[in-house]
Amino acid sequence: MNPLFAAILVALGILFLSRLDQGRGFPVSKALWVPFAWLLIASSRPVTEWLVGSVHPETSVEEGSPLDRTILMLLIALALVVLSKRMPRIKAILRVNLPIVLFFLYCLTSVLWSDFPFVTFKRWIRGAADVAMIMVIITDPQWETAFKWLLARIGFLLIPLSVLIIRFFPQFGRSYTASGAPMWTGVCTDKNGLGAVCMIYGTALLWQLLPLSSIRQS
Repeated sequence: MNPLFAAILVALGILFLSRLDQGRGFPVSKALWVPFAWLLIASSRPVTEWLVGSVHPETSVEEGSPLDRTILMLLIALALVVLSKRMPRIKAILRVNLPIVLFFLYCLTSVLWSDFPFVTFKRWIRGAADVAMIMVIITDPQWETAFKWLLARIGFLLIPLSVLIIRFFPQFGRSYTASGAPMWTGVCTDKNGLGAVCMIYGTALLWQLLPLSSIRQS
């Protein structure tokens, strides 16, 4: 099959699944697109790797990629804007999760004795940003439905795209181990990541699509 034709079929399949799910009439909050983008990147690979195929030789592990850093900081800023409008709900959630708050404060103080304090602080920001994205979801008025929508939509993208690039674009979807053995990576950076994506988002897709069959039968 021609790769372009296969890509068109996969795109139509993704649109069909999205429209099928959208038919249930769930009003998606615009704020959900922020954790959607964050989780989409975290579940696949950094934007830089999609553009250049691997880490740029001039980019050190400590410094990271300026492009990836800019994108993630923008998403963090958008999440904070959303959360600033939901402070009453956030305060209530933090009060009942005080041990988690104390743990993150302890992690922040570890910057003082780290051998690489700047890198440690950046890693702490990344971890705190994960919590911020979770807060955007669970402070949504319909957070359970929003959570299902989020996982299903990412699954609609990552699983079909993994099949597509493994089969028709191996320069993106396949790699080799240190011993030279080939492995399928799909949209992820290694085969273990692909396995996790299939397990988590495959389950989420079933969770989201099974109610549709009962609706159609009724």
